[in-house]
Amino acid sequence: MSVRGKWIQFWGRSTCRRGNTCRRGVGLCIALLSCVILWKLPLDGLSRDGQKCLALSAMGIILWALEVFPLGYTALGLLMGYSLAINPSVAGPEVIFGFFTKPMAYMIISGFIIAGAVRASGLARRLALYLISRYISDYRHVIICCYLLSYIMAVMIPQPFARAFLILSIMQLLLKDSGLERKYTANIALAVFAAQNGAGMMVLTGDSSLNMMILSQIPEAFRPSWGQWLFYMAVPALLTGACMCALQLFLFGQPASFCLDRGKAKEELDKLKGLSAQEIRMMVWLLAAIGLWLTDTIHGIDIGWISVGITIGMALPVIGDLIDGTQIKEVNLNTLLFLCASMAIGNVGTKTGMSSYLAGHLLPAHLGDSLAGLFLVTAAACILLHLLLGSIMAVFSLAVPALLTITTGVSPLAVGLLVYVLTVGQWFFPYQSLSLTIGLGEGGSGYSTGTASRFGLAYTIPSLMCGAAALIWWQLVGLL
Repeated sequence: MSVRGKWIQFWGRSTCRRGNTCRRGVGLCIALLSCVILWKLPLDGLSRDGQKCLALSAMGIILWALEVFPLGYTALGLLMGYSLAINPSVAGPEVIFGFFTKPMAYMIISGFIIAGAVRASGLARRLALYLISRYISDYRHVIICCYLLSYIMAVMIPQPFARAFLILSIMQLLLKDSGLERKYTANIALAVFAAQNGAGMMVLTGDSSLNMMILSQIPEAFRPSWGQWLFYMAVPALLTGACMCALQLFLFGQPASFCLDRGKAKEELDKLKGLSAQEIRMMVWLLAAIGLWLTDTIHGIDIGWISVGITIGMALPVIGDLIDGTQIKEVNLNTLLFLCASMAIGNVGTKTGMSSYLAGHLLPAHLGDSLAGLFLVTAAACILLHLLLGSIMAVFSLAVPALLTITTGVSPLAVGLLVYVLTVGQWFFPYQSLSLTIGLGEGGSGYSTGTASRFGLAYTIPSLMCGAAALIWWQLVGLL
């Protein structure tokens, strides 16, 4: 490379770093200024602890939204702020750090480990290759298969990113010599990552982070079992996937000519030969997990502890040997700290009166049991908060407690699940969906921010329709 070329490359990197530093600096100033203003502002009807909670929560959410620090560092700062500023008799450590005292935290840790073990065993790869070699022949089938595999693997792999990268790696292998234009290969990647939104909501263990987060915002007496979650959420989840898949095929079209070589998939499948001992053991442990998850209302063991037990079983000698020291390294500490802080916003906000104060000033005084009113207010609140905050979990921690204070005669579970459906399946920009963000660009999968935004904008109306259909379904099955 010429001296001039090296200088341009250096200058480009330097300018990018300066731009990023400037953006983070501005974000930090906005967050601190917001905190100081809310801390000092006279707010009638809000306790002093509630005002401190509001100031600290606003600062934390702004820092998350503007990506000033990595998620975990902001979460640590927010937890420290609550611990030092809030009166412990109002919200003590058991409230602030309550996430780590509940089985859901260990369900998430186990989810990361089990996902790594399933991927390493080769079982999921075998299933994907089998489906492709038997049923896929044209481009439209490839897109549909991305969604179908995501939903099937949601039962096996309780972590959406592990599912997405596994499916994507198989697709890339099979399409390597297909001669597809870049925009069509990028569209396949978009299908893989977008499908995780609906697949994760179908079963309680489908997205160990988001699903546990929404459960934490619902009063314990109303939290569903694994089977109940499947019963209530299967229809909304399948509708979400079907609408997304149909819209994607309509929006982005397909190449004039394309034919997938099924022989290549069959060739890769033949290389695997018969089921290995490792795959058989994995099947046994997965079936045991699903059986215990389904029957949690009978034996009374929380699904979090079931997941921990399955993880330990997978590590046992002879009957396990599916897990070694590498899988535990896949546990994302950033995610755990972020979940703890997000849950603390809701818990501390409820104890200090912040949630009821915000509900009283931002939402109608009373919704009663009006389903139409509930839907309209929830949809408006979720879309606005999601756009401003950019974090699904932050929306959960603010919207659910606030909505529960103004609804009577409506199941808190239905309120929480409605927030879930309307938030997870909606985005205008990729930063609003972590799955889509991870898949962006050359380093991810090739689709652009503009493509993801176009898809999300077009999906807004179908997303609202899925939310309305979910309410109708829950009314039919007696949840409402």
